[in-house]
Amino acid sequence: MISPNEVQLVLIALPAPLQQALTAYWHQACGFAPLSFASLADALQVTASFGESRRWIILGQAEPAQVRRLRSQLPCEYLLVQLAAEAPAEMVLALQQAGANEVLPARARQEEWLARLENLLRHNQPTEPEGRLIVVCGVTGGSGATTLALEVARELAYEYPSLPGGVLLIEIPTRLGSLATLLNVEPTLTSQDLLAAGPRLHQPLLEQALLKVSPALRVLVGPYRELPPAPPTARALQQLLLLAQQQAGVVVLDLPCSFDPVLFETLALAQQTVLVGVQSVSSLRALKLVRDVLIREEGTAPPTLVINRYDPLIPGFEIPRLEAWLDTRPLLTVPADLPTLMASVAANQPLHVVAPHSGLRRGVRAIALPLRGGSGLSPNAPTIDQRLRPPRPRPLRILHIEDDPFQQQIVQLHLASLPEYDVSLVAVCNEQQALQTFDSQPFDVVLLDYQLSQGDGLACLRQLRQRDGMIPILVVSGLTEPQVATELLEGGADDFLSKENLVGDRLGRTLRALLTRSEGIKARLPARGGESLPKDQLDLFERLQRIRHALQGQRFEVARVQRALDQLLDGLQADPQVVWPRKELLEFFLRLLARPEFQTSTAQTDQSVAHSETTTPAAKSAPPSAP
Repeated sequence: MISPNEVQLVLIALPAPLQQALTAYWHQACGFAPLSFASLADALQVTASFGESRRWIILGQAEPAQVRRLRSQLPCEYLLVQLAAEAPAEMVLALQQAGANEVLPARARQEEWLARLENLLRHNQPTEPEGRLIVVCGVTGGSGATTLALEVARELAYEYPSLPGGVLLIEIPTRLGSLATLLNVEPTLTSQDLLAAGPRLHQPLLEQALLKVSPALRVLVGPYRELPPAPPTARALQQLLLLAQQQAGVVVLDLPCSFDPVLFETLALAQQTVLVGVQSVSSLRALKLVRDVLIREEGTAPPTLVINRYDPLIPGFEIPRLEAWLDTRPLLTVPADLPTLMASVAANQPLHVVAPHSGLRRGVRAIALPLRGGSGLSPNAPTIDQRLRPPRPRPLRILHIEDDPFQQQIVQLHLASLPEYDVSLVAVCNEQQALQTFDSQPFDVVLLDYQLSQGDGLACLRQLRQRDGMIPILVVSGLTEPQVATELLEGGADDFLSKENLVGDRLGRTLRALLTRSEGIKARLPARGGESLPKDQLDLFERLQRIRHALQGQRFEVARVQRALDQLLDGLQADPQVVWPRKELLEFFLRLLARPEFQTSTAQTDQSVAHSETTTPAAKSAPPSAP
């Protein structure tokens, strides 16, 4: 009998090649084989042997009555049913109403079935507890970041022994790891093994790799016998961190500074970053560079900067001077105390046991305690689970204008296969119903058949666009795009799909692109109705609009437009703390006017800007010659 925390896969009445492929994949991913039955009757006869575990069922071609019988006698979390080869499209809805979560056509390739199973494994991992991710990163080699990460993790486990899930320390080296040597352990699996596991990376495999070094501390060591063949990919590392955060209350990651996208993507996920350097020019320079990139490019909270093995007697590296150069306060230090550190390693004991009152432990505590206590952390920072795990399906209301019932069912099937959306589909069959329905309730997207038997698809498109200038409208037709491109552009369609290309993945990509574009543009449009812009944005918008109306019908050279812009900036720069980018505003201003005489080249604009900036203050303050 399998553990209640594991998922039991049951295969019933599937074709032999498909059953073999699913069995092989499941065994590789989970380490045990699924249960297989030749028929539904055989499966129901041995119901008592199934136990109370979580269960997913994949059922071969079946009637709705068989699905209802299966649901009543063999409860399961998920039921995937194969559609019969000659079944009408209406059968899809009937099977779903009988209890099927999803229906795949008989002609679906093995890759589609395996992809569905992989998505199930990825999206159905346990999510509690959601731990805090702390990354300890040595910006240069030999900075002692691994030892420091170990002591920080030990201190957190000591200070918070009842933390749900405890503390988990993970080592991700680019060379041979040192954590196994420091702890004197020989694990069966390392972090490199998990990163290379691919689809087999799941909670049971992670639990098998963890070593318990104290009641509240577990570790996942890096490869210590041979060099890792390649650095980890961002996807593999992020998936490992997701599973780790579901295991522990605090995850401490020892991450080397590789200066590649994987490093910065991982640091951006952390709720607290500790950058470790030493007293050397290269190390301090690296500290400053990484810190600036995290704040400026990744938008993270300022990281904690630590100088390890700090010696106050080295000239030129005094703390006040380093704080000023690094622009950070306080700059934390851990003293150089090799005897105490070696005593801790030799005894395989944490500092709070070996040397509780040492300066080395005080330095570690200064790093560790604020991490869990909240100092330096944003209490509302997103967890790694929120940023990596696919979000809950987004509700999506779609108006589907299609007069063919079979096509309606096919589209419904494709939309149901999109895991990121919880689709509410309203189907109508003609132009009149479409307009009435559109006027009566809100929708997020419109799917429009270009060739309606009752009404005109192009006329419907134009009327919908008149009613709402921003809603995404996706036109579907049996014709090719070049045949209707001009009419689609003039009618206001956002995109086009031929019925030959109307498959789940293509439809999903198109919907994502349309929604992203629509929402991005809507966010930048002026508010309407009862909505209002922030006061500073409203002032800027109103000033631009007033100048635009004043210049309508006039012909001005770029220099005169610049003088008008200068007057605008004089009013906006009342606050000396606010710096308005003049060149960018000028380009935006010229585009806002949208007149042919203002469509100058970049070189002309740059020359005009340079000439304008050499004018006298009096000239700059002169009002534009406009009514």
